[in-house]
Amino acid sequence: MALKQVEGNFVITNRYRLGGRGDKQVYVVTFQNPSIEELVERKLARDPYALASVARTVSTFRQARKVLQHVDTKNQKGLSPEVWATMRSSSADLENKLNGHLERIIGGSGNECETCWIQGAPTMAQVLHIRLAIDARAGVDDEEARILKESVLTTARWRSIIKELDTHANVAFHILQLQRWIVEASEWPDEEKSLSERGLRDVLLDVLSTQDVWIWETETVVELCKAATLRGSDLDNELCKILMSTAMRTTYASERDQDDPDSLRSDAGSLRELGELLSWPVSLMCEDLLARAQELEEQMMNDQDEDAERLPVVEATTDDFDIDALFAGLLER
Repeated sequence: MALKQVEGNFVITNRYRLGGRGDKQVYVVTFQNPSIEELVERKLARDPYALASVARTVSTFRQARKVLQHVDTKNQKGLSPEVWATMRSSSADLENKLNGHLERIIGGSGNECETCWIQGAPTMAQVLHIRLAIDARAGVDDEEARILKESVLTTARWRSIIKELDTHANVAFHILQLQRWIVEASEWPDEEKSLSERGLRDVLLDVLSTQDVWIWETETVVELCKAATLRGSDLDNELCKILMSTAMRTTYASERDQDDPDSLRSDAGSLRELGELLSWPVSLMCEDLLARAQELEEQMMNDQDEDAERLPVVEATTDDFDIDALFAGLLER
């Protein structure tokens, strides 16, 4: 009943295809316009009691992350131990629950864009990031919290996290977010931060050198490199070399297989960023990518010109056309 009352004024409900495939559809409720969303955001930022009410109803990790974004020092004081206990319990139960979001995807024979509802389970890196952040905000240091922290201080758990690169497109970004929280926001002792970084570096060296995971994009290499150098850029020579060789492989594959000029330019930007992180000269490879992008763009323009030339020519009529007579006939009717 409450949703029906705000429908059309504050929120709108639409149907979207699920996953961009098949005929299954889902109903999605969104804010009617950005200004209403900003109004709700400001309410949560200023009112800890409203934030606590929302925190009690969290049902996905995306929602838990949104709540945490609003928990600044002022709001933190307004959240009761009961609310934090609820958040901790909810986050522990949501590891396998599907998250969802709207996404524009390209599909169909005409490459038309379509907004679809994309859903999937959270990655291990996401789960650990949110649960560790909740424990830190709650100020708890019980056995459950210590076990959770130890999971990012060992190579065994890091190996499981990184192995998801094979099945999740955004794992590298989630690893970067997790490690950034540990290094910049966790307030852990320096020794524990160093242990986490060392575990990540050791597993990266192992899985990349043995190709236990297959990396397809240079941007993924950049994000992994950033995650491994948040506390310092002093990477081992072996890890530097394996990151470089992985990036070279993704670059050559992109130059050979990619047919989108903008994607090639994006790859060149990612490669240039990795070169700066590793003090690695990559200008020649970047030039090759940009040259290939220019070549594809010119080819696309030529194809368009050829298509235009094939259009049938409509001969202009030579018959006299009396517009006054036409209007006179219409008036008579």
